[in-house]
Amino acid sequence: MDKAITNVETSSTIVSTKSNKQLLKNQIRELNKDQLIELFITRLKGPTVDKIPLSIFNKKLSALEVIVKYLKEELEFSNNKISSILKRSPQNIWITYNNSKKKHPKKLKIRSSNHDIPLSIFENEKLSMLEVIVLHLKESFTNNESAMVLHRNIKTIETLNRRVKLKNK
Repeated sequence: MDKAITNVETSSTIVSTKSNKQLLKNQIRELNKDQLIELFITRLKGPTVDKIPLSIFNKKLSALEVIVKYLKEELEFSNNKISSILKRSPQNIWITYNNSKKKHPKKLKIRSSNHDIPLSIFENEKLSMLEVIVLHLKESFTNNESAMVLHRNIKTIETLNRRVKLKNK
């Protein structure tokens, strides 16, 4: 993608003050017709996020609930988009999101982290959400570390690892 378009996209994510809005307007004026069309098409497609932060996990919500809540509230994805990413039905996403709001009505606490979870790992439909996450974390974390970041008991993590082995045979 063109550097000028990237600058405009980066600026548009931080538009909060009048000076930032003016900066964005000036950058848009500098784009040629093709660049404007490319920017418009990119904006129509919506935000492209390929990772979720590990810090969103908590004790109150299941893995699916916290991921759906994050994608819905923080990234403003539609139920259909979430269902295609997570390989679940839109009805399942709707129910899961409503359950998550009842259990945890506040916004998720998102802290900066060196480790994120790529959304591409959820393409494995044989495994549950938590099994997929634990399998991914196993590459970089011990069971104890995984338990701490996911706010789960270490025995749960060990059980999930055993289940993943059995399912992948």
